[in-house]
Amino acid sequence: MDNLHLNRAHMALTYAWASARLTHGSQYTQEEFSVMLKECAQLDQRPFTINNEEVVRHRIECQRV
Repeated sequence: MDNLHLNRAHMALTYAWASARLTHGSQYTQEEFSVMLKECAQLDQRPFTINNEEVVRHRIECQRV
């Protein structure tokens, strides 16, 4: 998984978590999303090779967001 896809997944997960908290606000919901965010952070720490094209796409996407 490249950085761009990981960042998009993290943003979508964060949005879903905030929406679920506003709607339900249960402890279970909070725990489930905490686990998912932890797994996402672990994926972010995994080493992988990055080519220059991917770095440029990632920077453009970050600036757009």
